[in-house]
Amino acid sequence: MLAQQPRPAEGWGVDTSWNKQTRDWIKSKLEEFGVKNVRIQEFSYVSSSGTTFKGFNVVGEIGKGIATIIAGAHRDSCGNYPTCQLTQGAVDNAAGSAVVLEMARVISKVCGDKINNNKIVFAFFDSEELGLLGSEAYTKVFSLSDVKAMLNFDCPMSYIKHDGISVERTSSEMDTAIDFCVQKLGIKLYTKSSDICSYPCGDHWPFRSKGISTLFSVGSPGHPCGDNYHTPQDTPQTVKKENLEMAAKFGSCVLVKMLED
Repeated sequence: MLAQQPRPAEGWGVDTSWNKQTRDWIKSKLEEFGVKNVRIQEFSYVSSSGTTFKGFNVVGEIGKGIATIIAGAHRDSCGNYPTCQLTQGAVDNAAGSAVVLEMARVISKVCGDKINNNKIVFAFFDSEELGLLGSEAYTKVFSLSDVKAMLNFDCPMSYIKHDGISVERTSSEMDTAIDFCVQKLGIKLYTKSSDICSYPCGDHWPFRSKGISTLFSVGSPGHPCGDNYHTPQDTPQTVKKENLEMAAKFGSCVLVKMLED
């Protein structure tokens, strides 16, 4: 469901039937998992040609506290836009969306009654490939004053050749949670850097630019988003299920550990 073949016959942009089908499916799964206040945030943007398009983030939350951690992933693929080759975007970034969905399922089921003093927001951003438009729209609408951290999952340890994980974190305070979870889960940690990209390369950047601590989780060095990045060969067959499960465990572990600390 998350990795779908684009249908350019409907026209470019994101307000298409397959975009609606996917966002509605994500919303229904979050509600099924017991996530509360699930809603679709609609936003607009104007293309370089002057055409106005709509984008749609899907957002839900667990907990009733004030201190907030956001776990997010972009739900669009490069193949949705005319500047990119047609691609299903399985690794980039249906995989990230699947990881955040699994985090929502597990945390709601196992920890839902233990985090009432905090809040976890699960966000699925649209139009990342057009310039982080969905995450930027989120930061302009929702209050960030109580956001403790934002965790972004983009191609997270999902490709069949991935055998480890790389993380970028902007605060060394996250190291305790990262190191604990890597050791607990037996994950190979390739890099733990303060700046993997050196440019706005993912949906954590709008939060990072506003002074919020961020964690950016990607795959192994050399092919962080797979060898088929932004090509028609980025299909579900290139995703390793066991890697997705481990990435979701890692993300859940880090998130809960940060709330505990």
